[in-house]
Amino acid sequence: MKILIYGAGVIGQIYGGRLHAAGHTVHLLARGRNLAQLREHGIVLVNGNDARRTVVKVPVVEALEPDEAYDLVIVTVRMNQMAAVLEVLRGLTGLPEVLFMLNNPAGSHSLIEAIGSERVLLGFPGCGGALEADGTVRYVLIKEQRTTFGTVDGLLTPRLREIMKAFKAANFRVAFEPSMEDWLKTHAVFIGCVGAAIVAAGGDSTLLANRRGDVKTMIRAIREGFAALSALDVRVTPFMLKLIFSYMPSWFSVMYWRRALCTPMATVAIAPHVRAAPDEMRELARQVLSLLRQSPAPVPALTGLLTTVASP
Repeated sequence: MKILIYGAGVIGQIYGGRLHAAGHTVHLLARGRNLAQLREHGIVLVNGNDARRTVVKVPVVEALEPDEAYDLVIVTVRMNQMAAVLEVLRGLTGLPEVLFMLNNPAGSHSLIEAIGSERVLLGFPGCGGALEADGTVRYVLIKEQRTTFGTVDGLLTPRLREIMKAFKAANFRVAFEPSMEDWLKTHAVFIGCVGAAIVAAGGDSTLLANRRGDVKTMIRAIREGFAALSALDVRVTPFMLKLIFSYMPSWFSVMYWRRALCTPMATVAIAPHVRAAPDEMRELARQVLSLLRQSPAPVPALTGLLTTVASP
């Protein structure tokens, strides 16, 4: 499969490197410092769990050329960069399916309007990490979250099966989600609140873990957010998130997350991204607040937490 990764940040490099190593022809679209770094040194990945270092040389391009044919485009930019990406994709003919792998609480309407529903695939990464000063990507695969795929109509098509098979062959754990738009709204509430709580702790997830009261506020905010989503007829999914935040007693959720905030999932995958992407965290908070204002369910803790990040 010939794949273009549109966005050469942490997620783009993790998936691009591993898909290329699995035998696919991968091109990375990059600009600026990333472009020069990738052309000179390639993708340099360091697994945060076992320190294993992998170097993968892939072709790097500066633009999506209209006469270049790909079997799949994977968009891995930050959500606040999506409008510019859609303007580029909108004008292209012969575009294949586009897998959007990023935060998106607003739904797929703008994606469909830009390129057509038949080309839109929805997804979310099951990994995270940080781009270090020397261009190395230090990352972890998140055991609690598979690389998740879906379609706008909720159908598992033969084409999506083929794409998921390619990711699985690159040693990613994969899952199909029939309610992917609901999954993305759920995740936006979850990661928006976790991110805002980490910001309030100076970008340090372990420091947040030591502030039991702040973790309790974070749990309350997410619980309110999930209740507000349910009131909007949004299916809160995946079930494990709903279980921890909606069904388990507060003391258990607090205990669970005080531990989780000290694991590589938080210290390598979440907190570095929160620190590196304040613009995305701000836009995510704003979109979550906008979404939940439509709900009749009250969200005072969530509003208080996210407003601190949403403000300029």
